[in-house]
Amino acid sequence: MTVKEMNRYMRLVNRLMWIMDHSGVSWRPEYAEEAEQIRKELKELRPIIEEARRAKGGDRKCTEESCGNTGS
Repeated sequence: MTVKEMNRYMRLVNRLMWIMDHSGVSWRPEYAEEAEQIRKELKELRPIIEEARRAKGGDRKCTEESCGNTGS
């Protein structure tokens, strides 16, 4: 995993959490489309994240339930 990929992943997660945090009164319709696009990108990055985790000695597979459900 490159630093660029890691930074991209963290920015996407941060933005998705911001959107979810604003899902009440301050919700805007365009957030739904943006959140869906973010989820797609996170799904594409998941194999890279998994490989980096395994390289660091992680032995338990990361699932949406154990590592955070991204709503996909």
